[in-house]
Amino acid sequence: MIPSDTITRPDLPRRTRTRAPWALALVSVALVALAAVPIYVGERVASLQDQITETLQPALESAARLSLYQSRQMARLQSFLLTGDRTIRIRYNAASAEEDSLYNDLSDLVRVMDLDVRERLARLSSESTRWRFGHLSIFGEVAGPEAGDALWTQVQGEYDELQSATRELERVIKGEVDQGRRDTRWWRTMQTWIMIGLSILALGSLLVIARVSWRVRRLVTEAERREDALHQTVKQRDEVVSIVSHDLRNPLGVVAGAADTLIELPLDREERERQATIIARSASRMSRLIEDLLDVSRIEAGAFVVRPSAEEAISVLEEVRDMFEVHAEEAQVALTVGPVCDVPVRMDHDRVVQALANLVDNALRFTPEGGVVTLSGEVLDQERVSLSVSDTGVGLTQDALDNLFSRFWQAEGDKKGRAGLGLAIVKGVIEAHGGEVQVESDPGIGSTFHLVLHRA
Repeated sequence: MIPSDTITRPDLPRRTRTRAPWALALVSVALVALAAVPIYVGERVASLQDQITETLQPALESAARLSLYQSRQMARLQSFLLTGDRTIRIRYNAASAEEDSLYNDLSDLVRVMDLDVRERLARLSSESTRWRFGHLSIFGEVAGPEAGDALWTQVQGEYDELQSATRELERVIKGEVDQGRRDTRWWRTMQTWIMIGLSILALGSLLVIARVSWRVRRLVTEAERREDALHQTVKQRDEVVSIVSHDLRNPLGVVAGAADTLIELPLDREERERQATIIARSASRMSRLIEDLLDVSRIEAGAFVVRPSAEEAISVLEEVRDMFEVHAEEAQVALTVGPVCDVPVRMDHDRVVQALANLVDNALRFTPEGGVVTLSGEVLDQERVSLSVSDTGVGLTQDALDNLFSRFWQAEGDKKGRAGLGLAIVKGVIEAHGGEVQVESDPGIGSTFHLVLHRA
């Protein structure tokens, strides 16, 4: 060992002195890069963010407003065909001017977007102009409901095509917005990793001790965790905005159309009550969506509260059956209460009714005519009771079972525009009681959901 010591010790200082200039050069490069790269990347991120805020997002909002303008124009044309009131033409022309202004604003906004977006907007503007120009001849020639009936089918078809083109434009603009957000996230990730790489380079050049290196890695991990949490927050916000904008737009359009009808047309009492009922029903739908969103937020935040007491299972199941009796008759599905145990169950009455109602609503939507939906209750053991909802519907695939309780998830074939929150709420309600949800399903045969609760 002595010869080895004698050989290696003189070489260490020489290697250190030889590498010192290179280390200093690397440190200098790293320091310059640490100063310059964040500025460049920060400017890039700010530019992308400004583009989203000032151009892409306003363009998306303007495209959504086009659909609303077209719906209002269609309502005015329909009112004219029904009543022959030529004063409606004044309001129609005023709204057309507003729509032209919106097209001009949107044309300015999409200049920075893909050529496909600009071409779609140009085609939509041209189709809209032809559509409205055709209405001018209707206003000039049609006089009363009998003359307008012959034109309604053609007008309705043109309106549906225009709405489809408007929705397609909105979709491609939203794609531009999503791409801008992805680019922003990519640049931010690049900024993080570049900073990490340059920091490690500088620290490695200075031969920092292992403890400092360990601390840097811990800081990096914490930064990644925070960034992941931020991305998750942004993703959840985008999901909520997407769902709310989609699920509130239809009832909001119905409310707006019914309100315009009430304001603009001299209706008899029965028709006014019908329009008011439409408004109330749409408002109730929007209210339910908002309450579901709040419940999901409370569940995820751990702030969902239940107040259990001893309840009879039969009374709860019969209450849910009564809630959906009319709905089941309209769907031509038998809704029954099967065998129910007579032991008291520890539950929050309103919340368990809410969970069962969500399950029955799903069962009715996926059970064909002539099917059966059954509510039942049974004792599992000395501690637990199961309240069940069974159906003879389409059943669930394995993929559906894997995603069943995810927020905003919807099964294939569900075309009723639901937000996909019902089963997530069911799971949160039952787990808040200290219970669990069990599912049995066979594709093409049916499904059974068991809400396992504690005996009182």
